[in-house]
Amino acid sequence: MMHMMLTRVAGRHMARVLGYAAAPIMLAPILGPVIAGAILQHASWRWLFLVNLPVGALAIVLAIFFLPNDREEAKQRDLDLVGFALLSPGLVLFLYGSDHLGERIGQITLALSVVLLALFFKVAVRKGHRALIDLRLFKGRTFAASTVTQFMSNGVSYAGQMLIPIYLIRACGRSPSATGWLLAPLGVGMICSYPWIGAVGIPSVSAAYASVKKRDLPMATTSLNIVQRLGGPTMTTLCATFLGWSLMSGHSHRSLSSPFVAAFILLCLLHALLFAASLRLPLSIDKTTEISTAEEPMILEMAE
Repeated sequence: MMHMMLTRVAGRHMARVLGYAAAPIMLAPILGPVIAGAILQHASWRWLFLVNLPVGALAIVLAIFFLPNDREEAKQRDLDLVGFALLSPGLVLFLYGSDHLGERIGQITLALSVVLLALFFKVAVRKGHRALIDLRLFKGRTFAASTVTQFMSNGVSYAGQMLIPIYLIRACGRSPSATGWLLAPLGVGMICSYPWIGAVGIPSVSAAYASVKKRDLPMATTSLNIVQRLGGPTMTTLCATFLGWSLMSGHSHRSLSSPFVAAFILLCLLHALLFAASLRLPLSIDKTTEISTAEEPMILEMAE
């Protein structure tokens, strides 16, 4: 919803607006580890989730008072219940099966997830624009490249946030609270390197939205976010599974840091794949695409 609302307001200035919107997000890597470390040090891990309740309540109140009421502009669209019933459990079973690939139950759930996702693909192709995700959007080269980049970008970000604190606690013997303070400077580093990080994240989102027509923005937003959110758990599961396998292997008795070195090498390879995916993004957006996306309302008004 946030991306779709920004896109509708920003138009051709999408990249600049996303840069402004990302400024408060940069505070999260600084405050998050410190707060999380204090919670783990002095309270139950369950408070890592419960702390979201008052924050969410505040967000709802702010949304009621400050976000525009544009329900009159909304168009009714039926929910693709069949697609939802296939995609949602299919993704869950895929992640669970990937995490338990060495067990019989993991292999069964992974096979079942493949069947469900294949059925979803078949149903979505048949329904077209009425599907939960309009797969025709991915036929566009720019949109497809953007989704792959977002998948990898989200994935390596979450995988790194998972590996570093585990390394500091398990291999270095740091307490959760001390780990939080050690991770806080990473947020400062992200702010300093943001111009280079924005060279992948913001252009990929901007290119994805600029490559579709105005009427397809809600579907494009849904599709892009599903693929993006799937990248985090998928890459985190991959790195966690690899780390667990390395810790249980026969070589782990020589040094506790060796499995972590291998896991970080895997993370570096994933970053290389992200770089390769970003090379397929366009250097510029076609002018006709920009007009169809940003100026379509004005064209319609002139026609009327």
